[in-house]
Amino acid sequence: MKYQKFLQGMFTLLLLLLCGCGNEKQSTETLTLVTAAGFPPYEFINGQQIVGIDVDIARAVARKLKRELVVIDTKFDSVIGHIVTGKADIAASGITVTEERKKKVIFTIPYSRSAQVILVPRNSSIKCGEDLKKNKRVGCQSGTTAYDYLRQHIITRKNSPLLQQFDNPSVAVEALKIGKLDAVVLDEEPAQVLAKLNPGAVVFLKEPLTSEEYAIAINKNNRELCGIVNAVIKELKDSGELRQMFERNTTLAKQVREMEKEGQFSSFFHRLSDDFQTNFITDNRWLYIWGGFLKTVQISFWAVILGIILGFAVAVVRATHDRTGKMKFLNFLCRIYLTVIRGTPCVVQLLIIYFIILKSCDNKVLVACIAFGINSGAYVAEIIRSGIMSIDKGQFEAGDALGLSYWQTMRYIILPQALKNVLPALGNEFIVLIKETSVSGYIALQDLTKAGDIIRSQTYDAFMPLIAVAAIYLACVMLLTWLLGIFERRLKRNE
Repeated sequence: MKYQKFLQGMFTLLLLLLCGCGNEKQSTETLTLVTAAGFPPYEFINGQQIVGIDVDIARAVARKLKRELVVIDTKFDSVIGHIVTGKADIAASGITVTEERKKKVIFTIPYSRSAQVILVPRNSSIKCGEDLKKNKRVGCQSGTTAYDYLRQHIITRKNSPLLQQFDNPSVAVEALKIGKLDAVVLDEEPAQVLAKLNPGAVVFLKEPLTSEEYAIAINKNNRELCGIVNAVIKELKDSGELRQMFERNTTLAKQVREMEKEGQFSSFFHRLSDDFQTNFITDNRWLYIWGGFLKTVQISFWAVILGIILGFAVAVVRATHDRTGKMKFLNFLCRIYLTVIRGTPCVVQLLIIYFIILKSCDNKVLVACIAFGINSGAYVAEIIRSGIMSIDKGQFEAGDALGLSYWQTMRYIILPQALKNVLPALGNEFIVLIKETSVSGYIALQDLTKAGDIIRSQTYDAFMPLIAVAAIYLACVMLLTWLLGIFERRLKRNE
C-alpha cells in the first residue's frame, strides 16, 4: 500500500506540474516579437543583438504602447505558430500575406513589397526560372512562399530530392557555394544582400518569379493591437522613416559581413586562428556557446531526474502486473504511455507540448525539461522493467520466506540487483538524452546546437561552429561515460 500511495503521489505531482505551468500568462508590460533572425536586412544578428527592419518597426510599436520589446528568435516555419498559440504578440519576419495564412492570423497593412528571385553560382547555365525545371537542385527556406511556388510550378513531383528546404537563407547559400545546390530561390532584398556578401560565389538573377507583399502577423483575437500597428506603419511611411530603416539596415548587414572578412591570412594556421577569432572572440560570440551549453546541461539534468521518476514508477507498475496480475488499470495507462511516446519522434512531442499542451507557458526551459523527461521516462521504464524481470523468481520466494512483503522484497532485494544489471543500458539512455536535447531550437530555445546556428548565421562559416558544438557534446558524453564506469566498478566491488 505504501508503494501504491507513492506511485499515485508521483502521478499527481506530475499532473499538478503540467496544470500549474499552463496557467502562466504573458506579461502586459512587454511587446513580444517572434522572428527568424537569418533574413538580412529584415532581421539578422549583429554582435549579441537581433537587428533589422522588422525589429525597428516592432520597436516603434513598443514605443507607441510604452512597452519593452522582447524578441524571440525561432525557425521561420514556427513563427505563425507562436502567434496562433499566443506565445508572441506580433510576428515580423518578411512574412508574405497569403490566403492560407489569413485563415490562422490577421495581417497589418503591407510595409514592403518584394518578389521571389534566384541566386546561382558563377558560370551557371541557369538564366531564368524555366531553367530550374531541367533537373536542377533548388534550395529555399522552409515554410516560405518560395517553397510554395517551387512546389506548384517548378518541382511538382512530391518528395522530390531536387527540392531542398533549409532553416534560413544563409545556410542555403552556403550549400550553393559548395556545390550541393544549383540554385536558391528567396526574397529579393535578402537575395541582394547575400549576393553582395558572397560576390565570388553567387550571382543574383533579377528576373522575379513572383510579386508579393510583407505584413506583420497578429493573433485574430487582438484586432486592437492590429489597429495600433497599422497606425505606426502608416506614420513610418508618411514620415519617410521606413525608407531610412531599409537603407540603414541594408548598409549595416553588409558592414557586419565585411568586418568578418577583414584580417584573413593565406597560411593555413593563420587562417585557422583567424576563423577561431571570427567565430568565437569577435563580439564575444563564445558567450553563445557558453550560454547554450549551460541550458543544455540544465535541460538534460532535470529531464534525467524526471525520466528516472517516471521510468521507475512505470516499471514497477508493469513488473508488478506481470508478476502478480494486479494494478490492471495502471498497467493499461502505462502501456498507452509507452506506446505513444516510443511510437512518435521526440521533436514532434516537444512541439506538441510547447504549442498545444503547454501553449500558455512561456518558460521554454521548463517545457523542454518536461518534454524530454517524459520521452526519456518511457525508455527508462522498459530498461528497468527488463532488469526486474531478469531476476529469478526464487528471489521473490526467498523474500517471502524471510517474512518480507512484496514491496519490501522489491525494494531491498530485487531493485538493487536490477539496477546493477541494467546500469550500462541506463547510462546509454542518458547519453542519448543529452544529444536529443539538440532539437530544442525548434521551440526557439537557445541551447548548444542553436548557439552554433546563431554563430554560423553571423559568420557564414559552417566548419568552426559545428566542430565546436560537436566537440562539446563529445566531451559531455565522454565525461558521463567515465562517471558511469566508476559507479559500475564500485557496484562490482560491493557484490
